[in-house]
Amino acid sequence: MLVWAHGPAAAEDAPTLKDQIAECRAAEAERSELIRGGVVELYDKGVEWARSSAKPEELGRVRRVIALQERLMFGCPERFPMLLL
Repeated sequence: MLVWAHGPAAAEDAPTLKDQIAECRAAEAERSELIRGGVVELYDKGVEWARSSAKPEELGRVRRVIALQERLMFGCPERFPMLLL
C-alpha cells in the first residue's frame, strides 16, 4: 500500500518497510497459489471464451492474479519474478 501524506502524524501512520515487504510476500504467495490452480490456462483461453463460457469465479481468479501482479510490479520495495500474462 502506498501512502501519500505529510507531517509528523503521517509518518507515524505509514507502514514500515518491514510491513510492506510482508504484505508483498503474502501477495506473492497468493499469486503463486492462483497460478498453481490453473489461472494461466484460463487466461490463455482468451476473451471470446471468457465472454461465452467462463464462470464468474473463474473471471474473478483471473482479475485477482492481474491485480496481484500489478501490486508486485509497481507497489513493492523488492522485486519478484513475474509470469507475464
